[in-house]
Amino acid sequence: MNTSRRRAASAGFWLLAAVALCQGVYAAEATPDFTGTWRLLPATKGPPPAPPPPGAVGPPPMVLAALPLLRPDVAAKMRAAGASTDRGYCAPPRFTGAMGYLVLAVAKLPIAFEILTSPGRLTLLDETGLIRRLYLRDKPLPNWLDETNAGNSLARFEGNTLVVRTSALSAEAETIQGVPGSRLGRNAQVLERMRVLDKDEMEIITTVTAPELYAAPVTTTNRYRRDPGRTLLELTFCSEGDRSYNSDTRSERFDATPPADLPPPPSN
Repeated sequence: MNTSRRRAASAGFWLLAAVALCQGVYAAEATPDFTGTWRLLPATKGPPPAPPPPGAVGPPPMVLAALPLLRPDVAAKMRAAGASTDRGYCAPPRFTGAMGYLVLAVAKLPIAFEILTSPGRLTLLDETGLIRRLYLRDKPLPNWLDETNAGNSLARFEGNTLVVRTSALSAEAETIQGVPGSRLGRNAQVLERMRVLDKDEMEIITTVTAPELYAAPVTTTNRYRRDPGRTLLELTFCSEGDRSYNSDTRSERFDATPPADLPPPPSN
């Protein structure tokens, strides 16, 4: 009887030890908390290039800053194009790489974003209206699109780092807003390594591979601060930059009135 009790006690001890060990491992591998509103830390934003002197002819500051990264033929075209005030038609927000700022021709505009968590997915929303869905899975969804403004994102955890691979990005996405020559091009991909450094600071290392735009993969490292008291703004450049809309008269520039002799639609 004593031997049986000793064996039972020993088995119970090892069972409790195994449970405690599993709990410790689980605690060490707990999923990082990415939820909340994040803003770019000023130290990682950097000052924009100095503006050109009055009357200067040539590419605007942020275009000049990007030239060393571009393919030689792309850089030559953008350098020859010079400055332009034509922003083209209004386009929806598109993902081109690093989160937290929008690159304009003259400067970088900080953009806050929010991360929501749900089973099997993280959702990122920023102040321009861009919505990204990061799916925690190894294989693409069966109904994924061939090309999308936000791209198709597969994510998985490597320890405490969330690794996100995004493909099927829009070839028309402009890496510098308002500069048509900065389009991402076909077959672009983005690799992100996201990790929470402490409870309120996050680092994202982003590598953009765009064979039609960049001479080599471009990697940036940005840090962000969780800002629970921030209210996300609704930033849009459509009405100011859309050539089809007159912001002074608040009307379309093009007459959409159907011709008088247009036959009525067929009735069923």
